[in-house]
Amino acid sequence: MALPWVLAILSLLPLLDAQDPACANLKPAPITNAILERISGKWFYIASVFREPKYKVAIKDVQATFVYLTPNMTEDVILVRSYETK
Repeated sequence: MALPWVLAILSLLPLLDAQDPACANLKPAPITNAILERISGKWFYIASVFREPKYKVAIKDVQATFVYLTPNMTEDVILVRSYETK
């Protein structure tokens, strides 16, 4: 009778060291020119999940979406161009 209780308690011990996964690795860092160069270029939309029915209907028609990010480092602006195919 005591063995299942002991096993249950021992199996839950690693949870004491658990951290919130959403905030575990988030550290603020300044946006530098190297980061801007790294994110610049073409980004592809792969998938999404929506709970709202109106968004589900709207996204069903989209076959492919891609976004171009072009950083302008002299004016501290990121130009975004978005394209969709239906």
